[in-house]
Amino acid sequence: MSNLSDRIALVLQSEPASAAVEAIISEAKQDLWRVNQSILTARETTLDPLAASPAVTKARKDLDDLTLQQGRLVAALDRLQDSLTAARSREAEGARAAAYEAAKTETDALAAEIGPEYERLTGKLVALLSHIQANEETVARVNRALPQGKPWLLSAEHRVRGASQGFGLGQSVRLPSMTGVSSMLWPLPMPNLAFSAGREATERMAAQKRAQREQQERVANEAA
Repeated sequence: MSNLSDRIALVLQSEPASAAVEAIISEAKQDLWRVNQSILTARETTLDPLAASPAVTKARKDLDDLTLQQGRLVAALDRLQDSLTAARSREAEGARAAAYEAAKTETDALAAEIGPEYERLTGKLVALLSHIQANEETVARVNRALPQGKPWLLSAEHRVRGASQGFGLGQSVRLPSMTGVSSMLWPLPMPNLAFSAGREATERMAAQKRAQREQQERVANEAA
């Protein structure tokens, strides 16, 4: 048992991998089974009325030694079980730390890539969607007044998708901006019609007043 005892002590004094602790636990259990069997044999000898006195004396001494070994093995197994729990906890924490660092590394790299790559891709998409939308308006205008004998036209998008109706990409796609929580790259912002109408009305009134002043100046000059 001495060699096993030394190895048990080494495991208990260090922080080995769980596999190493499991191996020493298995070995200790096997040795405990052997000791238990030897205790039974020694006890039978001490109680055997036919056993010679020297044999009984030796069996009693062996029983004392074996009982000590048994107690030490049981205590060692308790400590080894605690060591196994700690080893598994260390390994689980190590796995979590490794997963965290891997996720952080990936996230850092992706965060550095998203900005310029998203801007590049959405720039192309916005240009493409704008072209698609303009084509749909052109085709719709032409279809409202088809030349004689010419077939109804499908827009470029509907021709590619093989559909003649339903929501198109221009109405379905949403491209959020990376620079604002609520700002959108697509759909393009709609003009403020009320503001535009008000501004146009103001400009018309200003133009009318300028024309009136000019007319009044011309009349005054002619009278002079």
